[in-house]
Amino acid sequence: MKHDGVGPAPPNSTRRIFLKRGLAGGLLLALGGVGFFATRRSKLVPLPKDPLQTLDAREYAVVHAIASRMIPSRHGVPTIDDLDVGKTVDHILGRTTDADRKDFKRLLGLFESAALNLRTSPFTQLDPVEQDAALRAWQDSDITLLRTGFQAIRTIVMASYYSRPESWKAVGYGGPPVSFHDKDAPVWKGGGAPRPPGNGVMSRDEEGDAGP
Repeated sequence: MKHDGVGPAPPNSTRRIFLKRGLAGGLLLALGGVGFFATRRSKLVPLPKDPLQTLDAREYAVVHAIASRMIPSRHGVPTIDDLDVGKTVDHILGRTTDADRKDFKRLLGLFESAALNLRTSPFTQLDPVEQDAALRAWQDSDITLLRTGFQAIRTIVMASYYSRPESWKAVGYGGPPVSFHDKDAPVWKGGGAPRPPGNGVMSRDEEGDAGP
């Protein structure tokens, strides 16, 4: 299943938006990891060399399986393993709040067990065709949690892949303009201090020189 487009890393103000839409008391998320479906073992994958910060082995396997279908291998394009997408997802989650991490981990558990879809096998044990169908079911679901949960997972997976310069060739992106980033530019830390001059910063002199 191929999903085109690049999703930016979720900003702080919207990290939990997928949980605030149509979620009644957290009951649906609580299903991700309990009951009959939780007894089916996940298909694990090798872990990265560096220790994971947030995900456990099962959750990492779910992320890896999802990413494998959203960004399938193509000739001449880095794979998700080449760019350590699962590790990057783990790193991004490590920078969120405890509540956000817990919610996302529960979401992965719900997706893996897929209790609402009445599957007898976890997502990681499905074949590629079945995995694509499971992703489409969440993407097009009438249940708000599933649709927004899919978008949350998709966003962090896509951001983890396309944040790496090695992936830019896949979408024909040549990188930011050379003159746009100045590594020697002064760092502005706010606190009432004026912004230092730089790209995108209009000084008062420049404002005065602007034409009609």
